[in-house]
Amino acid sequence: QAAEVTKNLLLFCGRRKRGWRRAELGEIVQSTVSMVRRGYESQGIAFGLALGEVPPLLVEPVQIGQVVLNLVINAQQATLQAQTRRIEVQTGVRDERAYVRVSDTGCGIRPEILPRIFDPFFTTKGERAEGAAIQWQIKGLGLGLSIAATIAKDHGGEIAVETEAGRGSAFTLWLPLVATQAAAAGEAPVAPAPAVRTGSLRGARILILEDEEPIRTLVATVLEG
Repeated sequence: QAAEVTKNLLLFCGRRKRGWRRAELGEIVQSTVSMVRRGYESQGIAFGLALGEVPPLLVEPVQIGQVVLNLVINAQQATLQAQTRRIEVQTGVRDERAYVRVSDTGCGIRPEILPRIFDPFFTTKGERAEGAAIQWQIKGLGLGLSIAATIAKDHGGEIAVETEAGRGSAFTLWLPLVATQAAAAGEAPVAPAPAVRTGSLRGARILILEDEEPIRTLVATVLEG
C-alpha cells in the first residue's frame, strides 16, 4: 500500500517513466472492465458495456486503464445501498474528442462536497463516512479521483462529472483525438518541465506524510526552521 501511494505521489510530480504507444481505447476499457465485471454481477449489479468506434489514440494504456478501473470501483461503491444497482460504461467520439463514460444508479454526490472530490486525500469513506452510510466499511485514501484527474490532464484531457444526490453519477474521461496525429508521426507528447522556483521560499508549502505524530512534529519543526 505504501508503494502504491508513493507511485501515485510520483505521478503528481511527473517523474514516472511513460510508456506511450498507439492503443485502442475500446480494448483498454474492455480488458479493464473484465477484471471486475463477473464479481460485480455476482453482487447483483447489472453491467452495461457499449463500445463505440474510436480511432487509435496515443496514450499510456496502463494509466488509462487505471482511470477506468478507479471510476468503475467508485461506481460500484456508490451503489452499495441503491435499490436498483446498475453500472454503464460507454466509449465513443464527440466534439472531436474520445470519451469513456462511467455512470451508475448510486447515491450521487452532494453539491457541497462536489468541488472537493478531486482533491488529494479527500474521501467520504471509512471513518469520514457520514451517518449510517455503508461507506464507513470501505477503506479509502482519497487518491483515486485525484490520480485519475492527474492522468487525464497528463494526456491532454479532463474528467467531467454529472451527478444528482440520491440518483447517481456519471464520470466522463475526455481524451483529445489530436494525439492520433502525433502517433502517426511516431511522436510522443512531452510533458512540460516543472517550473523551478528560485529565490525566497517564503509562502512555500511542504506536505509531510508520517503516521507517527512525534516524528511528524519533529520533521515539521526542522523544516519550518
